[in-house]
Amino acid sequence: MALAPSGKDHLESDIQHRIIDRARARKCYVRKLVSPSYRGIPDLLIIRGGVVLFVEVKRTNGKRTQMQRLEHTLLTKAGANIVTTFGLYEAFALLDKWFP
Repeated sequence: MALAPSGKDHLESDIQHRIIDRARARKCYVRKLVSPSYRGIPDLLIIRGGVVLFVEVKRTNGKRTQMQRLEHTLLTKAGANIVTTFGLYEAFALLDKWFP
């Protein structure tokens, strides 16, 4: 899968789809998380080999909302692995790190 040209800022939905495709190619279990009643839920759940990772996807210059920061703190305190990725390049580097 080719990376985008340098400097291009992808939409969050595009980054999510690219993460999902790449994670599935690595034999990961992947789900897009949606909670209409609660806005702080991370975007993706990725699991492989006993590693469970929640992923919040942002554009290159994106920012987490206050509700997202709170939810991520609660998940971390509960022992969850949660990361926020900014942009497509960082998203791919994240997958390389967690699911080589």
